[in-house]
Amino acid sequence: MNIEAMFNFGKEYTNDGILITVILGIIFFLITRFSIKFIQKMMNKHLKTKDKSTATTYNFIFKIFKVALYGFCLYAILIQFTALKSIGNILLGASSVAAMAFALAAQESMSNIVGGFFLAFFQPFKVGDLIKLTDRNIGGRVKDIGLRHTTITTIENSDIIIPNGIMNSCVIENRDTTVNYCNYLVFNISYDSDVDKAMAIIQKCAIQHKDCVDKKLCKVVVINLGDYSVDLRLAVNSVDAIVGFNLLCDLRKSVKKAFDENGIDIPFPVYTIMKQKNQDL
Repeated sequence: MNIEAMFNFGKEYTNDGILITVILGIIFFLITRFSIKFIQKMMNKHLKTKDKSTATTYNFIFKIFKVALYGFCLYAILIQFTALKSIGNILLGASSVAAMAFALAAQESMSNIVGGFFLAFFQPFKVGDLIKLTDRNIGGRVKDIGLRHTTITTIENSDIIIPNGIMNSCVIENRDTTVNYCNYLVFNISYDSDVDKAMAIIQKCAIQHKDCVDKKLCKVVVINLGDYSVDLRLAVNSVDAIVGFNLLCDLRKSVKKAFDENGIDIPFPVYTIMKQKNQDL
């Protein structure tokens, strides 16, 4: 077989022969890969000076562009085959009909993609934010916002995958939208203990902690007179909820020690059972 025959082999199936089609396919694929890598490198360099809000939008747009570029590459390869060229042109010419049929067949997937658009552009939260889905009792840091789903890393360091359609309809508490996060901690003391002294001890322990910010806003109030205890609530600010969790853990320990040293009792319920002996009249 001479060189001309090699190039002409398979022309009944492809536009320019099997060999040329394979070479073109490899070239299309390499150009696509190089373009994506180059754009991603330039985008990452640009985002180093941007905030999380801009990075979230750019990353979502890049994912859409990546899918579209691979789709174009696949189309360019398929139309090299004679049998598929007419099919490709028909599908391209009837793209609106195909899109409508696809949307009807995959309504849930399309709702997730549309939900991803809303999350990326309206940005109720951004990648890196600490959020909580209040109606589903799920919380953690946003790891990624994809075309179909959002990934959240929990405090246990496990990833939770949630479809964007659900994320778009949930009630979400974003704990990173404020400068400081307010933490609350309740202490119970007995009725025999000195309330003012207990409040002073709690406030002193909180103010002295290294993670306490806005010390002037650190307050202790009486929130309830219970059946067996006086309930005191501490409000203390931290830079975020994760730091606040560790802050509260330390305060439980330090306040308990201070209570023991100053004679402040933490009560527990005591039940007295009286048994009366039946007497005959």
